Amino acid sequence: MLWASLGHLRENGLDTTTQEFAFWSRIARTVAIVFAALLALPFVFGSLRASGSGTRTLVGVLIGIAFFFLQNLVESGRAGVQRQPAGARLVPTTLLAIAAVGFIARTR
Repeated sequence: MLWASLGHLRENGLDTTTQEFAFWSRIARTVAIVFAALLALPFVFGSLRASGSGTRTLVGVLIGIAFFFLQNLVESGRAGVQRQPAGARLVPTTLLAIAAVGFIARTR
């Protein structure tokens, strides 16, 4: 739906900034689901002696809340800036991916 709207706006020479931002934000959120699932693996399969389940739960919840707030900050920060770089939309997802890969590498 957004892709068709973008095409229509481009054909008519209209501003596509808002629709492009919404499109890439949805793509980033969808990709983030995969990395959030990968991030859960080290907490499930990690060493049970390293820390208690409460500690692992707290760390997982804090990472999730930080991702949520950063994603909302990037999405709402768009209103004050005329044109954000394309990579700015993917910053929270990239940070989540780095955390997931880091935690997975640490459990080995």
